[in-house]
Amino acid sequence: MAVSPKLSIILRTTVPSLICVILVSWAFFFLIIPKIDQILMHQKKEKIKDLTDSVYELVNHYHERYESGELQEPEAKERVLERIRSMRYGPDKMDYFWVNNMQPEMIMHPYTTELEGEDLSDYTDRGGKRLFIEMVELVEEKGSGYIDYMWQWKDREDKIVEKLSYVTGFKPWNWIIGTGIYIEDVKAEIADITGSVTLILTIVIIIIASLSFFIVVNGIKTENIRQRTEDERKALIKDLERKNTEMERFTYTVSHDLRSPLITIKGFSGVLNEDIEKEKYESLLSYSKRIARAADKMKELLDSLLELSRIGRIVNPTERIDLNELMNDVLESLSGLIEKKGINITIENRLPEVFADRARMTEVFQNILENAVKFMNGKETPRITIRSYKKGNMIFFEIEDNGRGIDKRYQDRIFGLFEQLDAEAEGNGVGLSLVKRIIDYHGGSVEIQSPGKGLGTTVVFSLPAKKKDDEDESR
Repeated sequence: MAVSPKLSIILRTTVPSLICVILVSWAFFFLIIPKIDQILMHQKKEKIKDLTDSVYELVNHYHERYESGELQEPEAKERVLERIRSMRYGPDKMDYFWVNNMQPEMIMHPYTTELEGEDLSDYTDRGGKRLFIEMVELVEEKGSGYIDYMWQWKDREDKIVEKLSYVTGFKPWNWIIGTGIYIEDVKAEIADITGSVTLILTIVIIIIASLSFFIVVNGIKTENIRQRTEDERKALIKDLERKNTEMERFTYTVSHDLRSPLITIKGFSGVLNEDIEKEKYESLLSYSKRIARAADKMKELLDSLLELSRIGRIVNPTERIDLNELMNDVLESLSGLIEKKGINITIENRLPEVFADRARMTEVFQNILENAVKFMNGKETPRITIRSYKKGNMIFFEIEDNGRGIDKRYQDRIFGLFEQLDAEAEGNGVGLSLVKRIIDYHGGSVEIQSPGKGLGTTVVFSLPAKKKDDEDESR
């Protein structure tokens, strides 16, 4: 039986699209989401293990002070328990540590203080599990490990939820130290990730369906449109791979750069406490200033990360922008630095109007020009030249300086998060990451051109030129 050309077109376009949607959906729900679940749970388990190990080291420190004769045993125990009682972590600073012994008796619990000193041998959770007996058996057998049970959610006695804890034994005092995560919190994080990826998947499905309908209506162009659909699919996959790579690099970088001020704060806090205990006060002001500087550095990094995360998520209205006016405002804000360094600013041609987010475009020009000004030290005739030109459907902008330039080995890294080629320079290495994210969000591109160190730098970026029919619609 012969198949009509129209039906053939429908089958050739809808069947592959339907298969693609089913495969992507299957991969998403049965491969990606379970993998995310496994990875996130593994990370959470490693986190509570590391946190418990750090408290173990704290307890061991006070035990060593007792053994050395510096402290009596009751005083050493009391001091370390008070420090553990006040320790909190987590997004809302509500997660905690507890200590019981091998009897088992509760030694210290910051939220359920009524259990302190009580025999927990017959204590059971809502499911009937004798959790403290199981903790003792686990520590006796393995020394440490994970245990799941039902417990109140943080400081709320009325809310009992599933919990997974890591416990470790401290033999010298027959203590068990523990902390845990609430499975409900982990599931909420997974649900957020699933929701975001589901939205992306829905958009991809809508795009595929729209393209299929277009191919059916325009049967004569079926092959060309099929090829274009394939190209777009590959571009989407490549873009997702790029974003996944960027997310991995982002997570590593954030973890690395935030750890440094944390180590500083923790280190000097410990020294500060020890000096206070020993009544050595001469260095307290210096230590407190270092702690404050580390805290300020962390706040600056977190503020920059927050600003970076808002791009594309918090969107200002797109409007027609006269870039000449915007440039005047930016140069006015930098006038103090420009005059101080005697920099000559030249705008070669009248800048065009663009349709964009005004606040974000201000950040783009502000960050690029501020970098150019910042790295102009030592030039007898420092200058910055700004120009624009149209090429195809894009408007290109060039901001050229004769400053110190960038070695070609590092030009690919310059837009990376927290990348600072000069460790002595001011700033935190987020400025150009912001620039790239904003330009990408507006559908443009950005790159660095520099012949080499000491030979100046040109930042080239592009924005889409507004088409006439689009401009009429925007009016």
